[in-house]
Amino acid sequence: MPLDPHVTEQLINRFSYSGLRVVIGYGSQVIKQASELKSSLIDVLVVVDDAHLANWHTQNMQMHGSDYSLLCRVLPRNWLIKVQNAAGGVLFNPDVALTEGSETHIKYGVISWKTLLSDLGGWSKGMYLAGRLQKPVDLLYVEDSVKDELDHAIRVNRRAAACTSLLKRDSLLTDRQLLTDIMGLSYLGDPRMKFAENPMKVTNIVTAQIEYLRQIYHPILKEDLGLTVLAAGEDFEIDQSSASGTMLAQQCPHFTSRLVKGSTVTVGSTIVRDGSAFGDVTQRQAVIDAAISNIVGPVAGRQTLKGGITSPILRMIPYIWAKIKKSREGRREAGRVKLN
Repeated sequence: MPLDPHVTEQLINRFSYSGLRVVIGYGSQVIKQASELKSSLIDVLVVVDDAHLANWHTQNMQMHGSDYSLLCRVLPRNWLIKVQNAAGGVLFNPDVALTEGSETHIKYGVISWKTLLSDLGGWSKGMYLAGRLQKPVDLLYVEDSVKDELDHAIRVNRRAAACTSLLKRDSLLTDRQLLTDIMGLSYLGDPRMKFAENPMKVTNIVTAQIEYLRQIYHPILKEDLGLTVLAAGEDFEIDQSSASGTMLAQQCPHFTSRLVKGSTVTVGSTIVRDGSAFGDVTQRQAVIDAAISNIVGPVAGRQTLKGGITSPILRMIPYIWAKIKKSREGRREAGRVKLN
């Protein structure tokens, strides 16, 4: 479900100040999901070259000052950039008209180019950006000079997500199981999942985008990791017997170093330390989920608090209420699925 070309052109033009590197569309208005509970906003990430970031915000405020809260407008630009780079590294402006008087509304987050690469390459921002790019997205605009670097960073991020999820499973599984695990990584430990996100979100993404996800991840499994992927009915079987835990762990240093440094998790009555549970699948899953939660949770929590402070209050309250309402509807939807 690609965006209307006219809307895409308007989006790019809206942000085309000096320093624009990438514009990424994501979310249910951009990427089809298997649910009627779609957001009314188009979600966009705007990536700006670090050297031009202060000037980019200045120009954007001159053209669209009402997008920003009073706090952001009065902050010196160097302080605004510090605020932006805190927590998840994004400064969000929610629920603004795409163009003056337009009925199409967007939520856009501004990111520095270095911050995006850092999170894609090492989950340094709690997977806040990398998690979005593990899922299907629409690269609405990419400057030619950064295209190869961006493509490589996205591939590294997705390969690490695949390896992380493979470590959680036994040697034979279906690609639907694996893709569900990958799509759920960035939600582990995220406090928003308790009150402001649809609990069916991961299932809806996989159900609606299964073929697109296969186009993304099957080449990574076969070409990068050397795994066998065989057709088996509606799904594919992945034989990872040739992939040792050590090999997989080497492909996702994003979190394995934290296990070595002393992740501790209780599984039943057993306390597992230092990633020593890689031989038992139940304990292994618990250790990995705990490590990912420790990466995702604190950053997601701080980013949520930051958004409450930096977003215009008159737009933030309706936005949060819409998210909570959508979450409640999603829980009712999940309940009906269980009953059936």
